[in-house]
Amino acid sequence: MIAVLLILSLVFMTGSNQECRIGILNHMGSNSMTQTSSLNLDPVNWTGNRFENGDFERWGNPLSPAAMSNLQARERYAWLASAPWPVSEGSHSGGLQARATDEWLGSNTYWAQLPNTQIDNTTLEFRWYLYENHDPGLYGDTFYLWIRLTDGKNIYYFLNGTTGGSNSSTNGFYKIGGPSQTWNSFSRNITADYEDLPEFGEPTSSIRISTLYFWIHSTGRVNQYIRGFIDDVWLKYGADVHIGDWERNGNLESTYYWIKMPDSDHAEVSQSAVAHTGDWSLNLTVDSNGNDSLCGVWQDVCGRLTPLNSGTLRFWYNIADWTEASIDTYAYVAIECTNTTDDFDIYYYFAHGGIGMPETNETYRLVIHPTAFNITGGWTLFNQSICSDAVAYFNTDEIRLERISLYAMSSEKGGRMEILVDDFEMVSARVNDMGYEDQGAVGERILGWNSPSGGYDDHETVLVTDFSYDGTKAANITVWEDYDPYLTQPLAITMRNETQTVFDITWRLESYLQEDGTWATMFFEFANGYKIYYYFARNNPVSNSSTEMHIDLPMAGTTHEWIRAQRNLVTDYTSYFGNPDGIEIVSVSLMVVSMPGELLTLLLDEFYVYDDTYPVLESIQGPTTAPEAFEPVPVTADAYDFSLDGLYINYRVEGGAWQQEPMLHESGTTYNGSIPGQPYDALVEYYVTAVDGTGDTVRIPEEGVYENYTTVDTIKPTFTWGEGMAAISGSQVGGVIGINITVSDSGSGVRLVEIYYGGTSVSEPISPPSDPGEYVQITVWWDTTKSMNREYSISVTVHDAANNTVWGEMGLVVYNPVTTTSTTTTSTAPPSDALPLIIGAAVVIGVVAVAMIYLAFVKPRQSQKS
Repeated sequence: MIAVLLILSLVFMTGSNQECRIGILNHMGSNSMTQTSSLNLDPVNWTGNRFENGDFERWGNPLSPAAMSNLQARERYAWLASAPWPVSEGSHSGGLQARATDEWLGSNTYWAQLPNTQIDNTTLEFRWYLYENHDPGLYGDTFYLWIRLTDGKNIYYFLNGTTGGSNSSTNGFYKIGGPSQTWNSFSRNITADYEDLPEFGEPTSSIRISTLYFWIHSTGRVNQYIRGFIDDVWLKYGADVHIGDWERNGNLESTYYWIKMPDSDHAEVSQSAVAHTGDWSLNLTVDSNGNDSLCGVWQDVCGRLTPLNSGTLRFWYNIADWTEASIDTYAYVAIECTNTTDDFDIYYYFAHGGIGMPETNETYRLVIHPTAFNITGGWTLFNQSICSDAVAYFNTDEIRLERISLYAMSSEKGGRMEILVDDFEMVSARVNDMGYEDQGAVGERILGWNSPSGGYDDHETVLVTDFSYDGTKAANITVWEDYDPYLTQPLAITMRNETQTVFDITWRLESYLQEDGTWATMFFEFANGYKIYYYFARNNPVSNSSTEMHIDLPMAGTTHEWIRAQRNLVTDYTSYFGNPDGIEIVSVSLMVVSMPGELLTLLLDEFYVYDDTYPVLESIQGPTTAPEAFEPVPVTADAYDFSLDGLYINYRVEGGAWQQEPMLHESGTTYNGSIPGQPYDALVEYYVTAVDGTGDTVRIPEEGVYENYTTVDTIKPTFTWGEGMAAISGSQVGGVIGINITVSDSGSGVRLVEIYYGGTSVSEPISPPSDPGEYVQITVWWDTTKSMNREYSISVTVHDAANNTVWGEMGLVVYNPVTTTSTTTTSTAPPSDALPLIIGAAVVIGVVAVAMIYLAFVKPRQSQKS
């Protein structure tokens, strides 16, 4: 395929022999963008553990952690035995022994030869000796001969123990039997036995004996050895001896021509209740008697590490037991890697005996000897940057992880090590592409995808472009005719009902002819075989089925616009398939398909799969000073979430019932709201909650803690001169006059009014204080005839409940005519417009309370002279 420069946003090509045109898109048109939802990676978990069952909480059985492979050496030996072990003839026999210590994993060993002998009147003779078998029952320990034939069929002769099988078209069973602690003779015509198995059919001249296995197997139902011996083996084809006596060492005087399983001592991968976190940890135990004792677990991964996604390897380990800590007893983590040109390995030793190291650096092998290792008696944290180590040694800017392994090993006689491992994490981005900024140069292939047929990055249609939504790079997938990329990445993400697992991608269709059979999709496959397809473009509708769901992304098929799409995989799965809790997302795949003569160019950028467990709520900002009474109090908060359903201010006054006010989105991550105004001196407690689409709620401050404030009143009260006061201000008055004022206070209410006039002071509280905003009318009567004729001032001071005051005065001149006639004064009732002094009485009329303060006086009664 040829990579060419696409100058225009749409290129039309004709003819049936055109090559697939892949492009570095140099876009000359619109760069408009539609963003369906904002993305902030700070509050979400966009990284994942490439080592799937790293907490070791899942186990298939106590000797096999789920989701990973394991190796556990068993006790097994195959040796040339000599007296006092039983020998049939000569100086040696072939000894076999095995012991398994558990029922989950058996142990076995064998002696074998590869005779390649034709089945045609073929006979086999040998001597065998059962030394001991403590469990010969059904499905128990067995000593048997296995003859493997070139036509794919197998004949089993059980010398001791029960066959546990039945004849079929590929397997035939014969039970031989014989006493133990003595030599027994085996003599069978293999051709005749083949013919006696009707399921096998007639033998042909082309069938040959591929392998002879003399096999010992221990099931582990009893913790005992099964031991046996063979000697004097003869395999004849008619009169021709193929094995026998010294022919191919049939007398077992040496190991020449014979193949045997390597000897090993017990080692174990097991579940341990001594855990750093959770219920279980991984126990790697090796126990050597001079042979190799080896155990380990491993997992294949597909992860791409770069300086922008460096990846961290961390785990906790505990050396619980260590005996004979020589150089031949150690434990390590192996990282098998590759880049675009080479394969290489990184070994991290976290336990190692002796003063040296069994491994040293080589061209394609890096050995890390971290400090503070070999610490016993407690949990120790291992924490290492894989990418940093590889870049420094291998001079590469990318690593593709292939396999991560944990091993323990001892070959020292008496060497024993028990290592506990927990919380094993190889943390990197869940998907390998992310923002595409760590890809190669423009025009190079996009790295980090794997094709279903195996191998990395083998599609030349997926190239780096510099036309991007964000940053400087993106992926360009251009297809023409029938070259259709199908790429995949493993995920190993377990969905939970309480978690939002979000598929987030920014995409752009640059060329799309909308013809039948041309489409582009990204789909997720789950462990139960279900799939959800998300379409960037499709012209033909695809119906949902019992295992497949098909969804169009927002504005699917739209060209020349960047579109950000976000989907909650948990919600989508639930809507069609049902409860997703505990179901694993196995992989994500990309497929782009075009029909002959049709061009489709899809650009991808900012591709993430992340968990959005709870909203992030921060930077709550309330009042910085005490608020005025009855004024709304603004509250601001920063919050973000994939499906933020709402922000709310929760408040209560003087410990009363909680009330709630919504907050509105202002811009970016900022939300504003307010608490309604409260009376003077009210204690208000409040907190803010954020709720997402699944009902997950977070709050600031934390549970049981509240922000608070107490309202204040710093505004002076007000008063106005009442009716008629303007007329007498500065004028001459006489007789009885009324002093009228109206007072009010917007915050705490009027508490006290002081009026001074003509040498008289009236100062009386209003109890209780008036309601805030309420107008209080006061009238005081002044009999100016009791005062001297001169200039006076009337002053008023108004106090509110918060001790704010306002003062005012007005002047007037009192003038009453002077009476020179002698008179007799008697007390009489006051005139109808003058009542006894009543201070503090209030009459409420509508919303106006009128407090009448009357000054009573005794008006002189005139009499005639005699």
